[in-house]
Amino acid sequence: MRTADHMSDTRATTARANILGGIVYRDHLRPVEPGLASTLLPGVGISDHPRTIDLLGGVLAGIGTSVAWDSSVDGALIADLDLTNGDELQASTGGVTPALGLRRLHGKHGDDFVTRLRGAFAIALWTPGRRRLILAADRFGFRRLYYAVTEDGIAFGSRVRGPLALSGSAAIDPEAVYAYLNFGAIPAPQSVYRDVRRLPPGHFLVWEDGHAVVVLEPKSAKTFPAQTETPVMDQIGLTFGPELLLVRTGQPVEFRNSDDTLHNVHVSHEETRTAAFNVAIPSGNAFTYTFERDGFYRVGCDIHPAMAASIFSASTPYTALAESDGRFTFTSVPPGAWTVTVYTGGRRLQKDVDVTDGTTEVTVE
Repeated sequence: MRTADHMSDTRATTARANILGGIVYRDHLRPVEPGLASTLLPGVGISDHPRTIDLLGGVLAGIGTSVAWDSSVDGALIADLDLTNGDELQASTGGVTPALGLRRLHGKHGDDFVTRLRGAFAIALWTPGRRRLILAADRFGFRRLYYAVTEDGIAFGSRVRGPLALSGSAAIDPEAVYAYLNFGAIPAPQSVYRDVRRLPPGHFLVWEDGHAVVVLEPKSAKTFPAQTETPVMDQIGLTFGPELLLVRTGQPVEFRNSDDTLHNVHVSHEETRTAAFNVAIPSGNAFTYTFERDGFYRVGCDIHPAMAASIFSASTPYTALAESDGRFTFTSVPPGAWTVTVYTGGRRLQKDVDVTDGTTEVTVE
């Protein structure tokens, strides 16, 4: 990852308006076409010198006097900010630049960091280790963000035409036209284009290029046998593997270091931010830990901040990563009442199902 100027900044540009845009491909090796930043920022030419942050398989771009940006090996942010509590936030985050302050705020409070902002804002926050993009807009709709999601990835922009850089289709949404002709406005999440959505005021969107986690839990108490194999998360090539590990709550997990360098692994619960452990693992050594609480956990290395992974711990043995088409399969499930929970793209979907002898099919949406 690199930025056009390799630093944080909020310096003024010659643009008359503040405009953000960006695109992230699912294929992290796919190059960004030259001049795509101009497509993401309608009306802005290369000669206007927009700020750009190059990602692995994507780019963030922006231009304007209130555009703030920051990037490093462990993440990037670009935002259009006009905050009424900016001084307060700057003081609470160590007096750093606004963009870096927002990244620190997110590191401390998670996705709820946006609830601590007052005023107008549109934010795009990128976490490379999880290939995770957060888009957020203020609750009054002073700043707008439009987006398009396809099988190739996600694109967004302050202008409705920006996301067309990904969707490629400028087909008009007839329902949006009807709303405009009858009510004089197009309500979010609709936009004039069929394939482009508008982020509603006071909302944030999470796009994560990863598999959906599927969990099958009994509606009444059940006792399950202990695991027969110990799940392993290894460190090799300055990378955690796998990127997402499924484990059993109350059962041991092994953390290995197959690199020829020291790693300091820290793990914390995603929801509560409570630290599970923080230990140094020398080369060739391993550390065993048992998670006592269900949920997602963040995994990082204090020595190599670009390293990142996730763990999902569940009391039930029936957990799986859905296929790319969303399908999943569990075998040898006892008949009875169960609940299927799917975690995907920052959402939590649930559906009850009665499992019978034979094959039971369920659709969660």
